[in-house]
Amino acid sequence: MNKLYFIVIIVLFPLGLSAQSVQETEKDSATSDSTYFSNEKYFCPDSTMCKTVEYLKECSCLKNKGSALVISESGQKIIETGYRMTVVTKQILKGSCWQFIDEVYLQAGFPMDKRTTVFKSVKSGPYVDSKMIQPGDWIYHVNYSFHGVEHSAIFICWKDFDKKIAITLGHLGQNLARTGIYGEFDLKSVYYITRPKK
Repeated sequence: MNKLYFIVIIVLFPLGLSAQSVQETEKDSATSDSTYFSNEKYFCPDSTMCKTVEYLKECSCLKNKGSALVISESGQKIIETGYRMTVVTKQILKGSCWQFIDEVYLQAGFPMDKRTTVFKSVKSGPYVDSKMIQPGDWIYHVNYSFHGVEHSAIFICWKDFDKKIAITLGHLGQNLARTGIYGEFDLKSVYYITRPKK
């Protein structure tokens, strides 16, 4: 008998943003192209997100399903909250990139005691193994697109894992009153990761 693998979309939040989980069952049918999945949940932007945020169309998982990353329910809640604050309610926050992400975590239900540090270094390195980074992680990295300063953002997806180019959600900082902003960044120098506790 051939094994059929099928994708089960699990809707976790009211905006329709979802993580994907796959279960395996035996059927007399051809094997689909989604055999890279296991019983874990994976994140890739859905059609709602892609229609409203141009950058998210660049996530590599949309072109290659095998590049989707495992995501926890906590990480999914961070992604959904950041999307709601940035795209739906267009919440304005005056302050730093750090303050914006802290606010996303707070509104998602993850105050300081519900966060964990999974990697800790300094701006000059050593840097994290990029395979450790998960969607929803709060990352500190060297901002090569703006004078090599420190920057923090929420990791969303990889555009090109080999070149370490990612799509993130952050804030312009500099005490400007702005909404969050999605963007493309070089993440070869990530030196700190905070993650919501499960």
